[in-house]
Amino acid sequence: MKKFLCGVLASLMTISLVACSSGTTSETQELSTEDNSETEVITAEAESSQEFSIEGFSQWAIDGGNAGAYSSTFLSGEENRPTDEELESILQAANTYFQCHGLGGTHFIVIKNTEEQNTIIPTFMGIDHSGTVTILVMADGVKDQEHHDAQYYPGSSDENGGNPEYWNMYYGIYEAGWASAYLNLAAMDYGYRIRAYAALGLENAETGTVEYFGTGGNFDYITGENWDIEKYYQTEDGSESFDHYVVCLDDTIPNADNVTLICAIAIGKIDETDAISSSTASASYKAGMMTNYDFWDKDYDASSDTTTDTESSATSSEQEEETNE
Repeated sequence: MKKFLCGVLASLMTISLVACSSGTTSETQELSTEDNSETEVITAEAESSQEFSIEGFSQWAIDGGNAGAYSSTFLSGEENRPTDEELESILQAANTYFQCHGLGGTHFIVIKNTEEQNTIIPTFMGIDHSGTVTILVMADGVKDQEHHDAQYYPGSSDENGGNPEYWNMYYGIYEAGWASAYLNLAAMDYGYRIRAYAALGLENAETGTVEYFGTGGNFDYITGENWDIEKYYQTEDGSESFDHYVVCLDDTIPNADNVTLICAIAIGKIDETDAISSSTASASYKAGMMTNYDFWDKDYDASSDTTTDTESSATSSEQEEETNE
């Protein structure tokens, strides 16, 4: 299962990379013979990536694959938390999603302190944070001009008081969802499950009150200041501020006053012997969710608008003959 899930993740976004690596096998082997441990590691990773396969994923999901967890099913104890090395791998994999318009909008913050996790994702949700790690999912490009400090996309000098405007669009939210899906698959590869939360025990930055179901996911706040997350723009001791990489800049901007908190994700292990009942994907409403699609052109026949090269050549020849006549 581990190799299979790893294949799901990698195949989604690294097909072209694998194709390139397979086309340069001799060059890679030549480099790996050098006395360079770093090169050897890279070579080993490239070779292992070619083993990935997405085969079977669709049927696994349709059959009730355990894609997520209920709050109460996370196991207790630090031994059920992902290690720092696993988190590094999971988060790096999550951020390989295909970014839109050169933004690269998603940023993750890891919280391991149990009491801090209890504050962010309240225990009344039924979750035991002694066996989880909480990941804050933040997005750039969501805040409006007034609340976004870095103006990194040059707009008209006649607008915004003569200041350049940055790229403000909903893609930041879309990318956060995409990256979180990758995070889920990467976590599953290591034997963990996740659950996302938007009802958080953080103060509303505008009102100073905790509104579990009034702040998270509320469009009244999403483009402005929703939760007060000042403390999470930096390390716990305040010695290091966090920066966010922007693709179109090929540079970083501060997290502070730029990124928006979208939700929090808990990650940990569940009792795999109870995999079906502890999976949100196996809940009774799954059958209804699986019907949320439609075919617009139901009777479309792809062959009806396909012209072969032979037909095209014949038509061209006929047209030439008519012209010559």
